[in-house]
Amino acid sequence: MAEPTRNRLQGLRVAVTGASGNVGTALLRRLTAPGSGVAEVRGLARRQPPSIAPYDGVGWHLADLGETRSEHELTRFLDGVDAVVHLAWALQPGRQPERLHRVNVDGTRRLARAAAGAGVQHFVHLSSLGAYAPGGGDRKVAEDWPVTGIPSSQYSRDKSQAELVVREQLGSREGTTLTVVR
Repeated sequence: MAEPTRNRLQGLRVAVTGASGNVGTALLRRLTAPGSGVAEVRGLARRQPPSIAPYDGVGWHLADLGETRSEHELTRFLDGVDAVVHLAWALQPGRQPERLHRVNVDGTRRLARAAAGAGVQHFVHLSSLGAYAPGGGDRKVAEDWPVTGIPSSQYSRDKSQAELVVREQLGSREGTTLTVVR
């Protein structure tokens, strides 16, 4: 019989990037709730969130993944954590595709490298169906459809490249479970 989720989470230290965004905030509510069993929650954001629930139950690290200087903070952020949930993703400014790429792809690379260096056991990467190659017309496609993105879409190109980055950095790493959520 499978162990209840609470018992499996007992004592875990979880790090969440993009923790002050919409999905991050919802996740923080679950991770910091009484009885969750999570021992420590760390959040990474560009700006300090307000000192209200659920943010006040989190150890905050401030860094911009698009900046190379974030590597030092990422080392501290991930030191001793068991799992990373990577939610950080920049959508704006849309007129600066090189900046979006620095945050979304290069930042993901920095985070994945830091996670490997810290010996993180579980890395969860939030991707998107936008990572898939163009569809097969009226034909249904399965989960194994190529993840090469749509060349005309910045978002799609970056999502597919970010998936490639985490798979290259962590996909075959002994002792690390990689979960990609689309």
